[in-house]
Amino acid sequence: MKVPAFRRPLMPFIPDSEFRKLLDACNRRQFLGRRDYAILCFLWDTGVRVSELAGLRVDAMDISAGTARVTGKGSKERMVFFSRATAAALLGYRARLGRTVTSPHFFTSVANQPILPNAVNQMIRRLSHRAGVTVTT
Repeated sequence: MKVPAFRRPLMPFIPDSEFRKLLDACNRRQFLGRRDYAILCFLWDTGVRVSELAGLRVDAMDISAGTARVTGKGSKERMVFFSRATAAALLGYRARLGRTVTSPHFFTSVANQPILPNAVNQMIRRLSHRAGVTVTT
């Protein structure tokens, strides 16, 4: 007897127009808005998991080359690539920090602690509500 194949559902898809609304909902005049904008750009461009983004370290980023080394499931490392537009968003976020960064993590909270996956999911829900977009996290 043959065991039926397990079919996993596809990941939710966000159309470009709705993603643009999410980006527009970020107030880039403030630290959190720049950080959120950079996070959204990085997630969209690279397709990394939220947990991979949360674990991203400063020494794993080469913004000028448009590459990042991420650690995924099973502690497997891989390289991801991002566009010049995302690189500009990342540089804008880092420039906006305006304080001594002691965390080795690239994305941090206001308290200079590594951002947690749950905080990223909450940020996406908050922005989707503000933008009037339905997003599943």
